[in-house]
Amino acid sequence: MATGTKAFGFSPDSRWLARTENGKPEQLGDLFVGPANGSAGRKVGERVEEFAFAPDSQALGFLERYDPSARAGLMSVVQLPDGTTKQVGSRVPNFTWGSEGKYVAFLSRFLKPIYSVDLMIYPVGAEAAEKVHPGVFGYGFTPGDREVVFRTNCIREGRACDFKALALPKTQPEPATWLQGIFSYKLSTDGQRVLVSYARMDSDTYDVAVYDVKTQARKTLEQRVQIPAYFAGEGDSRVVFLVQQGSAPGVYVAPAQP
Repeated sequence: MATGTKAFGFSPDSRWLARTENGKPEQLGDLFVGPANGSAGRKVGERVEEFAFAPDSQALGFLERYDPSARAGLMSVVQLPDGTTKQVGSRVPNFTWGSEGKYVAFLSRFLKPIYSVDLMIYPVGAEAAEKVHPGVFGYGFTPGDREVVFRTNCIREGRACDFKALALPKTQPEPATWLQGIFSYKLSTDGQRVLVSYARMDSDTYDVAVYDVKTQARKTLEQRVQIPAYFAGEGDSRVVFLVQQGSAPGVYVAPAQP
């Protein structure tokens, strides 16, 4: 029976159980993975703080040798059932899997030549991770892992950023700029539209717009709204948002098309 367990989780296909073992109040436990029935597993990582199975249950990603004071660790990936742990990044504060389980994206803090928090991507089974872009704040995948998207080149304390996308698998050296000056974004379920907000400078409100990935058309739906705004309706055909200022405050619904 495992002792010193702080965290555990089952793979999406319910075949595997990952758990930390041998942890102490002053020390993080090691990561073990084995059959879901709780029988003996094998050690795959040391001093692990965070871990997550790939959506296809074919791999496990985790932050090992984690430094609580820096809130970062080594980005490691092990393929199941019997792959060898591969360390693919250092000084990593967080990571996320693509929906197909083929890629894991993560931020890595680089100290030279200047301090920078850069977005990296690791195709499962590859020899090494690749740098996507320096200076990234917020990232994710489009449905089907067609692109990895992110905010970068931020100004105004992160309130106005470029929104970029890199097509996968990586065939172009540089990501494409989809939008500029955005504050937040939400992807539609099919990944073909993006709901974005722009932080205004004259008030604590936001302008909301929708962007079509294929046509590159963009339309402002409303100004001076309160965020968050949401996709709604069948096929994310509507956008719902709240207006608190002006002569007609209330909840509004608009077509989610540019």
